Amino acid sequence: MNTQMTIEYLVSLIAILAVAIGEFALYRATRPTSQTEIDSLKRENEALFQENVMLKQNL
Repeated sequence: MNTQMTIEYLVSLIAILAVAIGEFALYRATRPTSQTEIDSLKRENEALFQENVMLKQNL
C-alpha cells in the first residue's frame, strides 16, 4: 500500500469509529434510565396499543 491509500484507509476507519461512538452516545442518551420511567413507557405503550386496536375495529 502506498501512503495515499494508507491515509485514506485510516480516515475511513476514524469516520466509522466516530459514527459508532455517536450512535452509542445517542442510544445512551435516549434510553429510559429508571424502572419508574420504564413502567410509565410500558403503560403508555399498552394504552396506544389498545387505541390502535379500537381504531382498526372501526375501519
